[in-house]
Amino acid sequence: MGVVYAAEHAETGRRVALKTVRLAAEGAVPSLRREILALGRVDHPGVVKIVDEGLSEGMPWYAMELLPGRTLREYNDDIWGTQRPAGICEPPHLPRTLALYRRLCAPLSFLHGQGFVLRDLTPANVVVRPDGTPVLVDFGLAAQLRAVEGRDRLHVGGSLVGTCAYMAPEQICGETGDARADLYSLGCMLHESLTGEPPFAGGSAVDVLQRHLEDVPVPLSQRGIAVPAELDALLLGLLAKRPSDRIGYASDVAAVLGELGGEAGDGELGLRARGYVYRPRLVGRAHWLRTFDGFLRKLCDGIGALVLLGGESGVGKTRLASEFATRARRAGVRVLVGDCGLVGATGASDVHQTAAALHPFRPFLQEVADVCRGLGPDESEHLLGPRGAVLAVYEASLASVPGQFALAADEGCRLHGQMDMARRSPVRRGASAGGRGRLAWVGLEQRPVLSETMAALAEKGPVLLVLDDLQWADELSLSFLQSLSSDFLAAHPILIIGVYRSDEAGDRLLDIVHATGAHAITLDRLAREGVGAMMSDMLALSRPPADLLGVVATESEGIPFFVAEYLRAAVDEGLLIRDRAGRWRQPSADAPLDRLPLPGTLQELLERRLAHLPAPTTPFVEMAACLGREFDAELLFALVREDVDGAIAVQQLIQRCVLEESAGGRFRFVHDKLREATYAVIPPEQRRELHRRAAVMLEGWPGDTPRSYPLLAHHWTRAGVPAKAVEYLEKAGGWALASAAYRDAADFFSRALELDPCTPLLPRSGATLRRARWERHLGEAVWGLG
Repeated sequence: MGVVYAAEHAETGRRVALKTVRLAAEGAVPSLRREILALGRVDHPGVVKIVDEGLSEGMPWYAMELLPGRTLREYNDDIWGTQRPAGICEPPHLPRTLALYRRLCAPLSFLHGQGFVLRDLTPANVVVRPDGTPVLVDFGLAAQLRAVEGRDRLHVGGSLVGTCAYMAPEQICGETGDARADLYSLGCMLHESLTGEPPFAGGSAVDVLQRHLEDVPVPLSQRGIAVPAELDALLLGLLAKRPSDRIGYASDVAAVLGELGGEAGDGELGLRARGYVYRPRLVGRAHWLRTFDGFLRKLCDGIGALVLLGGESGVGKTRLASEFATRARRAGVRVLVGDCGLVGATGASDVHQTAAALHPFRPFLQEVADVCRGLGPDESEHLLGPRGAVLAVYEASLASVPGQFALAADEGCRLHGQMDMARRSPVRRGASAGGRGRLAWVGLEQRPVLSETMAALAEKGPVLLVLDDLQWADELSLSFLQSLSSDFLAAHPILIIGVYRSDEAGDRLLDIVHATGAHAITLDRLAREGVGAMMSDMLALSRPPADLLGVVATESEGIPFFVAEYLRAAVDEGLLIRDRAGRWRQPSADAPLDRLPLPGTLQELLERRLAHLPAPTTPFVEMAACLGREFDAELLFALVREDVDGAIAVQQLIQRCVLEESAGGRFRFVHDKLREATYAVIPPEQRRELHRRAAVMLEGWPGDTPRSYPLLAHHWTRAGVPAKAVEYLEKAGGWALASAAYRDAADFFSRALELDPCTPLLPRSGATLRRARWERHLGEAVWGLG
């Protein structure tokens, strides 16, 4: 991805290696920036050090120490020569090789404890100093290890990254890798140093990848190579296909190599690696995965469905939906993910503010716009036609796709005239008070424009649309879901999965859940066996200690998020450590595992976790909690006026599994309960000031202004400035009316009337007229609701 030059530091005269990119190719600049950020905050003798960094003609660069020595690739070439032998009796220089790999485990263990996964550990990325100390030098593909993500974001699959000869099977499958992917690569490298070749070779990259997925490595002893049985077992343990069957920690590898005679290095004897646990697999949901697979088979046969997946907070709904979405994408299904929340409740007693009308369907509409741009005006006419002028009200990018801007002026006027007619007289014959068929109110000649557009896109192949946090959906989105008939879904390959919190579902959503034709699924808590399986994955054990399982199962009550938080807190705080034999225990060897000194409630556990965050991250996490469930990274950095690099602070919060990356340069809390816990401990006066700063900044922030009205109303309300709050409630209500989101409009105008600080005294005063206008709009909204 980059190019490296030998250079001289102008100020110090020090010889350095300078790395940059020649061209701003896709992924190259972000990769180099990620590398600079990663290396800049790692201090370990086994990791190359950054000397300086900056920009040159808009391109990032960094200078690192110029290391004496040779790469591990050159080390292997010196041992084996350029022609690898056809057969060997024993590995040459075995003690030296074992010592080298034992020393390499020290920086790996340290990095994994800091939250990094290298994803491209190869002999070319390791420099061996003259004294035999290995140093890691390339972080271009380094990723943050989200070991225990708590509330999973909806993530579908992943891209193929790495070097074929050393790539773990889970990376090849596009899955989210963890530290065990690096250990698989380490096993491939060790195999190459011992035998002269990687464990899997082939005539092409595809052949090599296929062998990683399917071929079982042959023990060296069965190939006539004289190695200790323990070394054979170590290699097989590193090269296991499933991460859960693989050796879990680099320190365990170092311990085995030490027992085989590999000498320790300074890195192992110095810095102590931070403890960590792994992200568990989806456990206890095999039945529901089989159910979803049945929906997938029908979808591929052209039959759609509406599935509503509910359960209490933290029970694993999003994780299950993500797993299924990944399976669907692998089956060739077009997968789109929408989020129903825009403005998050900032406290347990808050009334959640919904997003703009049809907000969760924006990813679908953006996909339609992308397809139209890729295939031209003819496809635009088929997918959208005159419907585009209506749907562009909800997704502005549709107005600029090929063919849409060429609509005749009189046709455009006719369409918008129909929309205006719909806004003024929303109740049409045949529309129920509940709003079934609501999108017909803004349709062409009462045709449901959104479902017709969905059907047109589905002609190109099956579509899966996952809607997360459906309990916070806007009124028009719920109306659309309610309007979908079983006959329509049976006739089109469109599968919609709505994920919602059952304990926060309103009556409108429950009506849809219980409607004939909708498939309702409710996730229960995990049984003790499921908790044990989670713990096995997180601790990289075949089975967890019985006494530890007992306390975690009891305290968590089978809620997966609580299981993860309890174990993570125990390891992060050093209450649960791994000894040199790979056993988990308390620091005091005689302390029982069933009496960990941790709080017994999730709220107390979260507050304790937040209290242990690094001090420089505090202002960032507090402002993030006030911004809501998802926020723009640049907005967060602009709002926090601290002498701290915002990118570094956010990376620390990602490493601590507090924040996670979302799409489009945005971030979110890994679980809403973390956000709620953060918000709850902010003093009231400080909360008001944070909301005020957010509101002032957002008023001048570039973006889709009408969609920001509910957000601004929320922040001004929380800031205790009712005059500004009602200004944006009025604007939000007007936008909701124009979008035919009558329930949302009624809510906005009702709240404006409640918050209005003016007490009208004169019958013709401006305040009186303004309230009268709100009441008239409230009446229109109520009339629209039937």
